[in-house]
Amino acid sequence: MQENIQVLVLEDDLGLLHTLVEALTDCGFTVHSTSDSSKAVDLSLEYDFDIIVTDIRMSGMDGLQALAKVQEWSPDVCSLVITGFASESDTLRALRLGVGEYLLKPFTVDDLQSAIGRLVVKVQDKRRAAAHEASLLGFLRWSLAGFAASPSVEPKCPWALPAADKARELAGFFSWDEPDMQALELASLCSNLAKLGLPRELDQILPTRVLSILQSPHGLESQLLEASEALAQGRQPPAQTPAAVLQAIEGGQAGPVAQTGRKRRSTLALALALEQSDQLAAAVQAYQSLATPPPSPEGAKACLALAHLAGRLGRPDQVRTHCHQAVAISRSLGPVSLAESAYQAGLLLAGLDPAAAGVLLTESEGIYQRLDLAGPAGLSHLAGDWLAGRPLHGPSLEMQLGPPGDSLLAAATWLVPRLLESEEPLSLQLTQILLHQRPTLSLELVRSEKLSVRGLLTLLQSPVSREVQELLLGHSSEVVRQAAQQLQAPGESDGAVPTLRIFSMGLQEIFHGQVRLPETSFRRNQKARQLLTYLAWERGRVVSDDILAEIFWPQEGSRGRKNVYSVRSILRKALQPPSLSREVAYVCRQPQGLAMDRDLPWWHDAEELRSCLRKWESADRQGDAASALAALQRAAELYRGPFLENCYLDWAVEARQHLDAQMTRALYRLAELLIQKKTEVSLAEALEIGQRILELDACCQEAYALMMRVYLEGHNPIEAIKLYERAQKSLARELQVEPSLDLFRLHTEARLLL
Repeated sequence: MQENIQVLVLEDDLGLLHTLVEALTDCGFTVHSTSDSSKAVDLSLEYDFDIIVTDIRMSGMDGLQALAKVQEWSPDVCSLVITGFASESDTLRALRLGVGEYLLKPFTVDDLQSAIGRLVVKVQDKRRAAAHEASLLGFLRWSLAGFAASPSVEPKCPWALPAADKARELAGFFSWDEPDMQALELASLCSNLAKLGLPRELDQILPTRVLSILQSPHGLESQLLEASEALAQGRQPPAQTPAAVLQAIEGGQAGPVAQTGRKRRSTLALALALEQSDQLAAAVQAYQSLATPPPSPEGAKACLALAHLAGRLGRPDQVRTHCHQAVAISRSLGPVSLAESAYQAGLLLAGLDPAAAGVLLTESEGIYQRLDLAGPAGLSHLAGDWLAGRPLHGPSLEMQLGPPGDSLLAAATWLVPRLLESEEPLSLQLTQILLHQRPTLSLELVRSEKLSVRGLLTLLQSPVSREVQELLLGHSSEVVRQAAQQLQAPGESDGAVPTLRIFSMGLQEIFHGQVRLPETSFRRNQKARQLLTYLAWERGRVVSDDILAEIFWPQEGSRGRKNVYSVRSILRKALQPPSLSREVAYVCRQPQGLAMDRDLPWWHDAEELRSCLRKWESADRQGDAASALAALQRAAELYRGPFLENCYLDWAVEARQHLDAQMTRALYRLAELLIQKKTEVSLAEALEIGQRILELDACCQEAYALMMRVYLEGHNPIEAIKLYERAQKSLARELQVEPSLDLFRLHTEARLLL
């Protein structure tokens, strides 16, 4: 009767732990156990537990703290707390957490089974309630579908059923679970049929989830309903439809979406677009949908975004919660993800909890150092210096002097003010690099009035705009006014041309320096963004209008050339930096066609990725393992997902397949080099890389074998066996084949080690 109940036991007394596991297993439960609180939290990310049994007093994180973290993921989990004595503070904490049962030591097995039995009743009640709601949703859907198909109704609203099917399809693209897809499908039927007069009594039996969708005029659900209704009626989706929903429509027209990674990335793109357009409630909803198990890189990014949003809204407790949640997710993903999340969370917590922020930044630096990633390690060190008010570390500054990446550009907001105060010789050089990449930052810093006199004088040693000079001419300090007057040749009144940064691996994003261009800039025109990416892919080569028309509008004949002109006009306006009064054309018209202007600063992640892959192959041929490893690690950082994964034009599909094949080989080689180092962190990174290969190819037997070797190297045969079973299921489901002999041998070796 209890075989479907999953129980987690957390107890650091190994003798009692064994007794608890044995007693609960005898009752027919599926039992997982650990003596480590952090491991218990990690297990909660992997398994959907119904009941948690935990002691309170433990070294490090205590049982109630662990339970609180688990409840972030599973708020409905039932709990049994074991303690030798219950202090008033512990009792209050337990009440706030909604602990279901208490057991005071000593207790008997009968006491344990009685307490667990009462929790099982609660679990079963919740399951019955969920099953009842699912049945009600199914019955209502069947009833309304029959009503919509009836001869008296179907001619008046023929799009009702197609719209409901389309709404469900779009929800599936964003990785919604079955109850939420059913709710949206039913809400679509209710919305379309309401115009024909549904019984008022229907509102009294509709589940809360469906009612909330119908009563909310904003958010992802309402946008999906509007888009699905338009498509069912043969109309274009509304003008305000976010780009991610348009990509879901485009992806659905190209065929079913199988990769959950693609769905997560699309949801993250949608959330970013909603946040940028100040639809914060809808953005929070989209981010929260990613922050649920199973753990993923997109989930960690979503939690950090939620923390940032909470900071904007003045909710410090939520900032802390989401930061710790992001770190918890990343801890289960691998060291690279953990180092990045710890760094970002440390910055977000700097003003709220400097001690916790310092711990996270130190952890991030340590991981990056063990990974031999000098640049990120140096940036984490500089962040620690900034937080503690220490002088900036010279060697860490030197590590940042190459072409600035995303993290360094984002850091400019807090780093440049400290650089302007620093006596390090490299500070001015790095300041000029960052100000060149973010030309409006000088003006932002001067307007913020946070720079000291010394900082302003140092700033005036770099080229500044006329507007900055005019502001400083009215400064309260005479020294600053004199320095501003002595400027012989201030820059253009509106500053330098920012670097256009085009991201096409995974999330398709376009930036002026560090400022993300909103979706509305492109008038929701996906072809405009794709054409820009194509020109960047061609590395500035001129492409004729006829070729562009054939690639992007192959069925439209003479209209194709008109579309080229129209899209070029959209790009000219969308890419115009708002800080400049003079016109700048990153996409320029040549006599032969269109091209990226090579005289303007622009950067494309796919081009840098291809460059890294060429460097790796060259270094590998020459036997230069260190250079090969550095190039591969940079390529892994750049590869955020498949190239233009929601574009199904022939050129994009061909480029995507080629890059995916190259990255599969590159990631496999990177994992091999990491395994050869045989350090704890390099083996953990190899596992993280193996998981990324499986994201590209769920049936890659070489990746399964590589990860199994890592587990065996770390004396963890149980995980190796689990991975073999996962490979066995994937291969049978997708290819109808058995695992290779290599995998079978590794499985046998793992079983012998048990």
